[in-house]
Amino acid sequence: MARIRWLVRRSDHVVITAPDAPPGVDEAVQRLAEALDGFPGRKPAWFRLLERLGYWWYLVCMVATAVLFAFFARNGLVMNLVYGFFAGITVAVVTAMVLTGIAHLQARLVGGKSAEQAKRDVAALARPGGGVAERVEAILAKDPSLEQRVHRLAWQAAEIHGMERSAADDELTELWEAADPAAAAELEAELRKIRELAERMKKPKDRR
Repeated sequence: MARIRWLVRRSDHVVITAPDAPPGVDEAVQRLAEALDGFPGRKPAWFRLLERLGYWWYLVCMVATAVLFAFFARNGLVMNLVYGFFAGITVAVVTAMVLTGIAHLQARLVGGKSAEQAKRDVAALARPGGGVAERVEAILAKDPSLEQRVHRLAWQAAEIHGMERSAADDELTELWEAADPAAAAELEAELRKIRELAERMKKPKDRR
């Protein structure tokens, strides 16, 4: 299936752009993706570098602490390296949390607004699309000619407090069920199990 130009994957998020979005909508997509990460403005450059490191940050911390243990602890070289590697995992987790907090604070101080406000600022051009992405892709994989209709429905369904959200979501689901009946049946089976479990939990326990 061809790439859906208005369904954008950025970082760990899916963003849907408006049906009438102008060509330069990428900035709004980026701002929304960062707001979904909790950043009210642009991520600091140093934090973007840390993000690119990803899991390599754990290795950096593990090696650094292992070297420190090897030189300054008194448990023998091998044990110091082992202790250092394990301590490095803790150091990586803690420092990542601290640095993320600092990055959020820096973005807030520079931008002067909250992440929720940043989402509202771009809501006319870009919205979170994670709730509709799977259905959109399944429908258009089966029938690409529906793209214009599906785009409109997905955009309306992605509006959190929109008046047309429920109806659009239902119509999108109907198209998805027709396009991928196996997946729809599997989902219905899972929902049935959840409903049955909820009903059993509601029933009072027999007292003996």
